[in-house]
Amino acid sequence: MVTIEVFGKVNENGEVEIEQPQGLHAGKRVKVTITELDEPQEKEHWGTKVVELLDQLDMSEWEALDIDDPVEWVKNQRREEERQRGITWGDE
Repeated sequence: MVTIEVFGKVNENGEVEIEQPQGLHAGKRVKVTITELDEPQEKEHWGTKVVELLDQLDMSEWEALDIDDPVEWVKNQRREEERQRGITWGDE
């Protein structure tokens, strides 16, 4: 048995409108339970939350690095870590 949660609303005519859930095939039997919510629930894209979290990050240390070429900076960081760990890839 699969449980799919869907949200909907009651329109002006008293009819329940719901978003069509994915994965249901014609002819499938379903059981519908209706729970009245205190306030309407807007469907928000998950990316909105990610952007909000990113906006809260303190990026001041990254800005203070003064990096001209980010690709070269990453390569230098990797080389330094490899040197510290004693890793050689046979190219030296």
